[in-house]
This record gives sequence, C-alpha cells and structure tokens, in this order.
Amino acid sequence: MVMPEREKGSIALSSKDCSYIHLSVLQLARNLPLPEPAIRHRADSIFHQ
Repeated sequence: MVMPEREKGSIALSSKDCSYIHLSVLQLARNLPLPEPAIRHRADSIFHQ
C-alpha cells in the first residue's frame, strides 16, 4: 500500500509500532512473488524516511 506523497510522515507511530508493522510487512510479503532482499529494501525505505 503506497501512501500519497502529501501523507508521508503525517502518521505518528512509536518505534515499537513501526517495528511491529515492519515485521508484519515482511511476513505478508513472503506470500508475494518478489525476492526477499527487494521486499526488505522496500520496507526499509518506507519506514526509515
């Protein structure tokens, strides 16, 4: 799920929530036909901007 540019960083999450969501994204992404490194990089780019 890609957020619109104007909404980036507008949602305040604690680091614990971000970590939990990050792990959830990686778990869900395992069901997608994408290589793990690409998924991990995408999740990192989402949560570390």
